[in-house]
Amino acid sequence: MAVAAISVVGLCIAAVLAPPLGPLVVAAAGFAATKIYKSRSSETISTGSGAYLGLMTGLWLFLVMAACAGILTIYVSYPAGRDVMRAAMPKMPEMAKLIDDPHQFALSVIEGLIPTFFIATVSAAFGGMLATWGTARRRHS
Repeated sequence: MAVAAISVVGLCIAAVLAPPLGPLVVAAAGFAATKIYKSRSSETISTGSGAYLGLMTGLWLFLVMAACAGILTIYVSYPAGRDVMRAAMPKMPEMAKLIDDPHQFALSVIEGLIPTFFIATVSAAFGGMLATWGTARRRHS
């Protein structure tokens, strides 16, 4: 869970610098979670177990993002929240129109969460698999 929480900060930085880096940050979270588990455990971890650890990291990361999206949706439903959001994004007129309709805003957030779930879980599982890949190859040789 700690890796997922730290990854949220990494995702925010990646969203500002280069949004396509998001899946790489999530894969790094799965990789880090598996490496931390491997360093604290005396047993060897299979590639499938690494993928499972990464998947769970991605799931926790998604749940944190979904909770933040829910809080944002509630915040935008109030007039004061809409005013703050509109002031924060003066150069995005299409976003201002979306903020003016809280129902449409909530629907767009939900539509955005669906692919986010798959990207977060698959990328993190891939990172977990990568963390165990070298030890799995050495074990079978």
